Amino acid sequence: MPSAPPAKRPPSIPPRVEASSADFELVGVLEGEQILLYLTRYIGNEPIHGAQLILMFDDREVPVAERGGGVYVGAVGTRPLAPQIAVTLQIAHDGKDDLLGGMLDIPSAAAVAAGSGLFGSVLHPGPWLLALGAFLGGFGRARRRGRAAASVAALGAFGILATALPADAHPGHGEGEAGVSREELESSVLPPNSPRRLSDGSLFVPKQAQFILGIRTALTHVGEATRSTRLVGRVVGDPAASGTVQSSLVGRIELTADGLPRVGQPVSRGQVLATITPVINPLDRGNIQQQISLIDRELGILQRRAEDATSANGNGASGDAGLDRVPAGLVAAEIEALSRRRATMNRVLLDREALRIPLRAPTDGVVAVANVVAGQIVEARDTLYEIVDPKRIWVEAAAYDPAILNGIAGGSAVASDGRVFPLSYIGHGPKLNQQAIPLLFHVREPVMLPIGTPVSVLVETRERHSGIILPPAAVVRNPAGQSVVWQHAAAERFVPLIVRVEPIDGRSVAVVDGLPDDRRVVVVGADLLNQIR
Repeated sequence: MPSAPPAKRPPSIPPRVEASSADFELVGVLEGEQILLYLTRYIGNEPIHGAQLILMFDDREVPVAERGGGVYVGAVGTRPLAPQIAVTLQIAHDGKDDLLGGMLDIPSAAAVAAGSGLFGSVLHPGPWLLALGAFLGGFGRARRRGRAAASVAALGAFGILATALPADAHPGHGEGEAGVSREELESSVLPPNSPRRLSDGSLFVPKQAQFILGIRTALTHVGEATRSTRLVGRVVGDPAASGTVQSSLVGRIELTADGLPRVGQPVSRGQVLATITPVINPLDRGNIQQQISLIDRELGILQRRAEDATSANGNGASGDAGLDRVPAGLVAAEIEALSRRRATMNRVLLDREALRIPLRAPTDGVVAVANVVAGQIVEARDTLYEIVDPKRIWVEAAAYDPAILNGIAGGSAVASDGRVFPLSYIGHGPKLNQQAIPLLFHVREPVMLPIGTPVSVLVETRERHSGIILPPAAVVRNPAGQSVVWQHAAAERFVPLIVRVEPIDGRSVAVVDGLPDDRRVVVVGADLLNQIR
């Protein structure tokens, strides 16, 4: 049977027996005419279901029935009068046979009466009613005499209370069994099978409460792990798989046939997300109209010259000397160029459909940001859409110690909800960003993390060290802010151990000091134990 320190139990709890072996752990609680048997695995603390049990109670075999959830019930009959009862349990489960035994201590009736009498004297209503009557009577008479007289009345009432209570009802007073300890007082108020913190800082947690809290344990072993450093980081998009859609001019957003893409909608490269129609302000419109007027004037002059030249050539006249020096073909070409220029400017003012500019997705991915609505006026270089590929994301961490750059082997990212993602090291930037060296990592597994999500980055180095490997949930903080693990010292007793830990990755930490090897420690539910008062 594994050795364990003596189980310290609070007073005024039902009689119980504890026994354990390398495979099983047993707690028997005597309640009335039956004994409740809580059977768990010694390593792990999981309740055992479907075990075949043979119970010997006070040298007689008692039938045992399974209640469920790792609890078995044995009908023992009338409460025995002997101070100690031998309890033996033969177990057959999952191909393993074992025999557990122990002594069940039965408190005497006198001890039970003495314990209840000590606290009962404190709770007796007689002294309290006497003191209350004295206080109210004295306060009524002293009300007209001022605050000092009222204080004297209150002190007199408490004096009556102190003299009315027996001397052995005060904690720490009396001799022998007459004194009442703090634990005895608390045990008289708390339910018998409730978890509680003892005076030495350890916890008494009945097996029934352990089942409800889901407490699980593991055996400690010294191992080797890589040394890691914790940094602050955030999720960024892969530059090769993300992009932005910006406006190149001032314009109005127009809907496409499929409407505007929403956030989270998948898009493909080249897909039209929206269109922009340029907006012409009154000043630009006036300038364009002025240029159109100038073009019309020049066209009129050229057309009249071309007509005069044609008329003069038809009549055999020499015509204007200036027109003789300008070939007719050149005049026609200039008229055509001015006409096209005028048509283009006129289209800017009148033809809105021809001026629409499509906004296309630069890459395949999902819409992460959409800052557009129909009819919105946007300025040049406004960011309208951001497209990212959620399966290709990076993590950027900030390192303030240049020594960390030597020998980075990898890392892992821990999100706020506890999820852990393995990382591959890409490189670091040669320029400081807010006095920090930016480190870039690639998330190896496809995950859904919003861009900009803050994460904790555990940078793994090639240096190794020894320690006891535990999950992060096994380490909690005590009120002083120290790291603590809970040792499962006995079946229903847990002892806090102050430890020093170093991170490994998001799934484990290394306890490098304060925790011996080959000990049972809580790995699931440690935070719940830490809240017991």
